[in-house]
Amino acid sequence: MIIDVKGTRSESAGKSAGAKREDYAPKEVKPSKVPLVLGAMILGLAAYLKSALQSWGRLPPEDEAPVQPEEAGGSRLKLIDTGMLSEPLGPHEQGDHPSGDDVPRRIGSGTPYDARLEPAEFMEVDAPSFHFPLLFNQKADVSGTASFGRPLLVANDNVAPGHSSPSHETDGSDTPPPGDDHTEKDRPAEKPPTSDEGDDEPPRPSVNRPPRTSGPVYLQDVAGCGVFLIVLSDLLRNVSDPDGDALSIRNLKVSSGTITWTEKGLLYDPNGLGPVTVTYEVTDGRVTIVQHAYFSVVRNSVTGTDGDDVLLGTGCADIIEARAGNDLIDGRSGDDILEGGAGGDHIIGGAGDDIIRGGDGNDIVLGGAGNDQISGGEGADRLFGDDGNDIIFGDAGSDQIHGGSGDDVLFGGSGNDLVEGDGGDDRIEGGAGGDILRGGDGDDVVAGGLGHDSIDGGAGADVVLDGAGSDTVSGGSGDDHVIVALDGDRDLYDGGAGTDTLDLSHAGWGVEVDLQAGTANGSEIGRNQAQGFEVVRGGSAGDTIAGSDGGETISGGDGDDQLLGRDGNDSLDGGAGDDTIWDGTGQDVVSGGNGNDIVFAAPDGVDDVYDGGEACDTLDYSASENGVLVDLAAGNASGGEVGNDTIRGFEIVIGGSGADHFIVGSSPTAIKGGAGDDLFEYLPLPNENAAAPVLHEIIDFEVGDRIRMSKYDIFEEVLDQLEDKFTGVYGNKIDEDDVRIRYRHERTDEIDRTVIEADLDRDANYETTIHIDGYRAFIIVEHA
Repeated sequence: MIIDVKGTRSESAGKSAGAKREDYAPKEVKPSKVPLVLGAMILGLAAYLKSALQSWGRLPPEDEAPVQPEEAGGSRLKLIDTGMLSEPLGPHEQGDHPSGDDVPRRIGSGTPYDARLEPAEFMEVDAPSFHFPLLFNQKADVSGTASFGRPLLVANDNVAPGHSSPSHETDGSDTPPPGDDHTEKDRPAEKPPTSDEGDDEPPRPSVNRPPRTSGPVYLQDVAGCGVFLIVLSDLLRNVSDPDGDALSIRNLKVSSGTITWTEKGLLYDPNGLGPVTVTYEVTDGRVTIVQHAYFSVVRNSVTGTDGDDVLLGTGCADIIEARAGNDLIDGRSGDDILEGGAGGDHIIGGAGDDIIRGGDGNDIVLGGAGNDQISGGEGADRLFGDDGNDIIFGDAGSDQIHGGSGDDVLFGGSGNDLVEGDGGDDRIEGGAGGDILRGGDGDDVVAGGLGHDSIDGGAGADVVLDGAGSDTVSGGSGDDHVIVALDGDRDLYDGGAGTDTLDLSHAGWGVEVDLQAGTANGSEIGRNQAQGFEVVRGGSAGDTIAGSDGGETISGGDGDDQLLGRDGNDSLDGGAGDDTIWDGTGQDVVSGGNGNDIVFAAPDGVDDVYDGGEACDTLDYSASENGVLVDLAAGNASGGEVGNDTIRGFEIVIGGSGADHFIVGSSPTAIKGGAGDDLFEYLPLPNENAAAPVLHEIIDFEVGDRIRMSKYDIFEEVLDQLEDKFTGVYGNKIDEDDVRIRYRHERTDEIDRTVIEADLDRDANYETTIHIDGYRAFIIVEHA
């Protein structure tokens, strides 16, 4: 194309002085380079659009490649090798980019068009400049024709993993080699490397992103008791890695059961039913996260029909529902749940801890080995627990229940039931109805419940409660404990062999028990027969309890009780309250307990033990006709009739009809000597008690009685005809000024007594005081 250019200068202006002719002669016009430049621009724009449209459908999603940190000032456009199309590309990043002077210019498109991309820059060439104000708003650099020997893709600076940046060498450079239309001056000037850069700069490392989880994994529940395979891919179901890294599992644990690693996966061996939690770690080799998987170990399920079924379980944990009909069920081994349903069923639990429900109808249930739970349901059922610690409910109907060996819990329910505990320490409750309850061997607890029951504890130390109704109770062999019900009915209680207890402690009103007569009566307990008991416990009111000719243990409990031991070696405890106790003949142990108690010592000639307990207690030897030596300081009482008794805790002592001798220590004591010429001897107080005076009392000081304090005897002055007799025994009166004993009279409207005071340690402190009723005239003599 040839363009003629004509001047616009005016003719007058163009002809200046001195112009030559050749200046106005036509000249040859040289070809212009503008068409060549425009053609190169059009071809470059077409190639750019073509490559961009072809590559949009082939690029992977932006979030599949790791984020590669950008270099400051780097270009957004790079030439990507065709081999990189099979690798995921990093997401497009915003920011500053390096200028084109650092690396060769790259053009083309590798991602879908994005408005965030800046316009491509082209290299400047030496060509005339033209202005197109309607087409371009800014200056563009135009380069020579580029080589399109391979696709050009637009990509960000995040190079796909496993690939380094394109080389700057000739065979890998984006800058075309010089040719006919390109000279060295057409190349952009290369920036010399700095001290931190080199020709062999290593690739920039990628940023690893951790694995991601979308939630826990829920595996399928497993049934049975076998070994199950867990596939590793199932555990990775909800975990992904945004970088596409390979994931692995480590540190796997299960909440129950055991796990074993194999080539095909994980073998899980359960050890029971219920939910299982699998906890494990998932890692991409650099970052680890914790993940969980859940499943449950459940029973095998077997369902019958409404007809007569024969249903067989497995060796694992089963749940069998027979439904209606007369069914035969065998659970075999395992912890089974067996439902008989309506009809007369025959159910065998087998080995394992089974739950068996017979349902309506007359069922036969055998629990088998294991700790079973059996419910008969309505009907006359026969239920056998067999081995193990079983729990059996007879429910409605007249049932037969046998616990078998083991410590069983048996409930008869309503109806006239036969319940036998058999071996083991069983708990049996008859419930409503007239039941026959037998504890069997072992230490059983048997309760009759409502109705007229027959109860036998059997061998062992049993606890038996008769319950409401007219019951017959036998403790059987062993040391049994029979608790009397407050039913007001007439019951028969027999303790049987062993040391048995009749317990009336629940009675709130007084009871009368006579083991000799074999009766136990009261307004709450009714009129009962009681025999074969060696221990009796009273209630909370004033009870009257008498033993037999054997040796019994009697406890009055609360209230003002009266206890009689009778013959035999008895143990009597009054308990709380003001009790009255007769020990009877035999070697007895008596305790008054709390309260102001009175203990009557029997003149049986054997050695007894008497303990008054708390409060103000009285020891009464009034039944003794011969003299008794009562030494309260030493804690014993002796005599031909009473034996050698041990005494403690008494504040009042009563002597017999003979000449008694009382020795009093440092504790305040009141003494009644009784008939006979008694001697009241008071010992000096220990030094630690000398400062505090101690008050004693003689209740019935009579003529002939004497008070002995240290080496002095004090007696009441007698008539003249008797004075010579006392003078022959004691001699003449002593000088009263030498004696540290004095007495005086105290008389008011309320009292009339004589007070004797003694300073036995001669420290001018009269530490011992004796009160005697009435006005007395005493003579003090020094005894031999």
